[in-house]
Amino acid sequence: MYLDEIKNIKDSKTAYNLFLNQRERFWNEPAYIIDLYNHFTPLNIKMAQAIGYNVLEREESKLSTLKGLLYATTQNKHYEMALDVATHLLEQYPEDAQSYLDLALAQNNAGNKQIALNMLLAIDNGTINPSINFTPLLKTVNNEIRNIAATKDAQVDLSKIGVKHLTKPNLDARIVIAWNNPNAEFELFFVNPSNLFYKWEHTNNNLERLQLEQLLGINQEEFEIEGSPKGQWLITVKYIGNRIFEDIEPTFLKCTVQYDYGKPTERTEEKVLRLTEKGSEYVLYKVKIN
Repeated sequence: MYLDEIKNIKDSKTAYNLFLNQRERFWNEPAYIIDLYNHFTPLNIKMAQAIGYNVLEREESKLSTLKGLLYATTQNKHYEMALDVATHLLEQYPEDAQSYLDLALAQNNAGNKQIALNMLLAIDNGTINPSINFTPLLKTVNNEIRNIAATKDAQVDLSKIGVKHLTKPNLDARIVIAWNNPNAEFELFFVNPSNLFYKWEHTNNNLERLQLEQLLGINQEEFEIEGSPKGQWLITVKYIGNRIFEDIEPTFLKCTVQYDYGKPTERTEEKVLRLTEKGSEYVLYKVKIN
């Protein structure tokens, strides 16, 4: 595979020249550019980003690939690049509710808090695009408005936010899990410190949910841990495969955890996991409740 050819080369210029030589062979591999972008990030950020931008320039790039790059750039804290990707996604998929939320979050990560807040408020009241139903995303939207309000940034005008956004619920953890591929089937297991578990399915067993996602263009779910005994929660995922057999797009899950949500000790962590082997189980996240 392409990474086998390049991973042992320590000199970034030599590795980049190999990329230029091999990319024609692997251009149609959906995960190729994302894999190379991730590989080059610790070696040379400018080269990594130059490679990553090929996803935006490539006509063959589908929704799943674009979202995969969005997750990767966000995880690597390349927030300006992530903003470019999110902007491109909204341009390409203006009918998808998720495109608007993803762009608002990218604006916030890039430091454009007022733009992000204005977008979130417009999503909340439906004025950002009256033809779209944002209802399944409003829990996340309202929590993200609360996140911005809680920063008490003097440069951000909070005059238009409602009373409901002035305080946060106190939670052990707020968890948002998103996936790039709408055709991906998987099962999430939340195992608490007492080894009791809760299962959430993104499979044909939850067909009504999948149909709603396709109709509205959403690809995330928010979960809460509240009143938990101290100890470790384990979030695992079993990858079933893709509903459409011909779909060879890569599948990534992005897990964002806000510990001690609404408390002075609140902090945020994020992880992106790639699912590859059908039938395999992966550890998505270990949430430690203190």
